[in-house]
Amino acid sequence: MPELQVFVHSLALGFIGSEIFRAAFYLSIRFSQDLYEISPWINLLVVLSGFLLCVAYAAKRGAAAAALRIARSRRLDLLLAVCIGIWSNELTSPWLSGFHAAL
Repeated sequence: MPELQVFVHSLALGFIGSEIFRAAFYLSIRFSQDLYEISPWINLLVVLSGFLLCVAYAAKRGAAAAALRIARSRRLDLLLAVCIGIWSNELTSPWLSGFHAAL
């Protein structure tokens, strides 16, 4: 039974991660149209500061060590479960079109 929990967790991780990426993409399309009036250097500064914030957070949480541990485990079945979660998000996107249109 614990093995089933691991697969469901990986499947949910793929689904939710894919939905977060899709929502961020839809929000960025709307937001990018407003950024044409701002200097490209300011845009670059904002993007780089956001990127550095994400890198600092990942370093503080030990993401590199976790990624290496996952890579050393060679659990292709969990990778497949994440991919199925991403695929299921693609299949359910027509049902979520109202939510996506609101973004």
